[in-house]
Amino acid sequence: MSVSDVIELLDIFEGGQLSVTADGVPLSEIDVEKKTVSLEMQGLEETGIKLSGLISAVGDDKKTGLGTKAKNAIGTLRESGSIAKKLSEEGWAITLYDKSERVLSIGYGSSGLTGHLSISPRKIGKLFKLI
Repeated sequence: MSVSDVIELLDIFEGGQLSVTADGVPLSEIDVEKKTVSLEMQGLEETGIKLSGLISAVGDDKKTGLGTKAKNAIGTLRESGSIAKKLSEEGWAITLYDKSERVLSIGYGSSGLTGHLSISPRKIGKLFKLI
């Protein structure tokens, strides 16, 4: 599934919000009107979802080769930059939170100078644990 496939899937919704919980723990919230996807670290940890797995799955694009480099932490961050650029072009943003504190933002609204990716330096250690 490519980034374009995911964006097309998100664009199916005309409006509203979709919230996903795992055993009562918030995992994700999609706000279609704002074009934002929020992920909660606790929910990812609870379900055993790794960011590298998400990035590999979303970036699995045979034409561009996206998804093939997300084998380790550094590769995952490089790969997320490519995905972030595509999200930004389409007006979508994904933000990772740790107890309502922003850890990572990619896509629209993040500076192009940083590759459409911004990371909270205080939370970088916890971020690497999820990768």
